[in-house]
Amino acid sequence: MNRSHAAPVYLALLLMIVLCYAVWFSARVYPLIPFSLGGGKPLIVAFFEGEKKMPDEIQRAGQSSKRSVPYQLLLETDRSFVVVTPSDKERCIEISRDSVGGMVVLASN
Repeated sequence: MNRSHAAPVYLALLLMIVLCYAVWFSARVYPLIPFSLGGGKPLIVAFFEGEKKMPDEIQRAGQSSKRSVPYQLLLETDRSFVVVTPSDKERCIEISRDSVGGMVVLASN
């Protein structure tokens, strides 16, 4: 092989190795790193009822409970929370900040 043709081959090989590592890291390692360390493991949160009643989309921990079941927090904005629901029928829901009295981060394993 000519030296002038070797550089693009090695560059392409290096690029493929880096790309494979990035895909492996994002699929296998990143979801295991805690949110507090900048990783992709979602926080486990529970919502509390405020002055207004919580929306029906939020599942309560019990019949008369003012606390919700645990949710995985995906995104928090200045207007809403996006959480993964424990329900099999839903994937995630967006909850308005105005509709809940508070949120607490639960200890995770």
